[in-house]
Amino acid sequence: MHKLFAALLLAMPLITTPALAQDKKDTSPAPAAAAPAATPSCKTQAEGKSGAERRAFMKDCRAKKASARGGNQAKFGACSASLKGQKLPKAERSAKMKECMAK
Repeated sequence: MHKLFAALLLAMPLITTPALAQDKKDTSPAPAAAAPAATPSCKTQAEGKSGAERRAFMKDCRAKKASARGGNQAKFGACSASLKGQKLPKAERSAKMKECMAK
């Protein structure tokens, strides 16, 4: 009886681990769910085009999206550089960064 109980205790983590891992995947939110509705992807916009026309459209579309992302990154870098060297508490620095990014 004791051997059966000990074997069950040793096997319990092996049996429950896959179930716990699966639960974590199911509860995670889908962050990109709202994005396709707001801005259609390059792929959906290119429907109906083929060959060289599609390749040219995709190249242009991806370049526009990359430059839009790069603008915010450049702005963030400039705001961060303006606060560099200042010894600010975390909350105050965060507030100043938020204010700078809103400009």
